[in-house]
Amino acid sequence: MADEVMEVFFDVQSDLPRQGPGDSDSTRRALALCNPLPSAPRILDIGCGPGAQTLVLAEELRDASITAIDIHEPYLEELQRRAAVAEVSERVAAEKMSMEELKFSPETFDLIWAEGSAYIMGF
Repeated sequence: MADEVMEVFFDVQSDLPRQGPGDSDSTRRALALCNPLPSAPRILDIGCGPGAQTLVLAEELRDASITAIDIHEPYLEELQRRAAVAEVSERVAAEKMSMEELKFSPETFDLIWAEGSAYIMGF
């Protein structure tokens, strides 16, 4: 998206708890379809926004380590704040990165999650 469009997008959605469709129950239902997962899965949450789904993943998968990426620093800061409140910050790493330029080697993650970005990137 063009920079101007992204600025409007971030402005319009700045105080919303979730930057996409769905809710926590939707996240749980989708996660249930991902079994079996390793006992301590490594998860990449692409386009995490302020982390609504990231925190559900952390709650449901108590031994998971989650790398959550987004290009908007205020979202990442909000995710870090929420993760600290939920006491999962040791398992959630927020990184500023574009979903179009992932810098991870193959097989780094057991699960790729894109709930917060699916409506932007499509299926």
